[in-house]
Amino acid sequence: MVVVVPAQSRRDNPSRCWNWFVPEAQVRARGELAQILAIVAEVRRDYRIAPDRVIAIGFSAGAYMAVNLACAAPDVVSGVGVVSGGPYRCGLGALGAVNCMRGLGLDGEVSAAACRTAMGPAARALRASLWHGSDDAVVNPSNLRALGVMFAQLDGASAAKAEPAGPLLYRDPAGRPLVQAWLIEGMGHAWSGGDPRGTHAYPAGPNATDAMLDFLLGRE
Repeated sequence: MVVVVPAQSRRDNPSRCWNWFVPEAQVRARGELAQILAIVAEVRRDYRIAPDRVIAIGFSAGAYMAVNLACAAPDVVSGVGVVSGGPYRCGLGALGAVNCMRGLGLDGEVSAAACRTAMGPAARALRASLWHGSDDAVVNPSNLRALGVMFAQLDGASAAKAEPAGPLLYRDPAGRPLVQAWLIEGMGHAWSGGDPRGTHAYPAGPNATDAMLDFLLGRE
């Protein structure tokens, strides 16, 4: 496995967060999205990574950016892991981003249509592993449902509840799970199962990293 962690500079964002909400971050040809894709292209050349084995995983602003990558570059990204993020183009500009994070004006079907348009001829079904804390005070948990609806619409999938302690699974007509949505009770703005020595970690929750990789890379 090759793990690539692109870093934002304080010059471009004082909090070193991705500016996922600006228009140029939602198309592949410009801005931060283009920079990330250039890094991916270089790594793929250097390590000969198969085209169907590239997944994008992010937390918070990085989660929104991972969704941007999935919609703008489906020919590059075959799966996406989203922790405390929201649906594509749910907010434009700083005010739009705040409203999206607050859970205002979310519409998974509208986001699915915008994502499909962004995908263009390269549109395809994408596996998605979606995670959110029930007590997230930074990104409203309603984003999780909107995300699930968005990816289900894209994949032609329908929802069915899995095990009581497991995720909501969205399956395609053949019954194959394409999207999983985990709502972790008691978790705030954090990564489920994270190392307690890190920031934004919730060690009490299921291990999101293992579950994501198993699901997105087809190991379950």
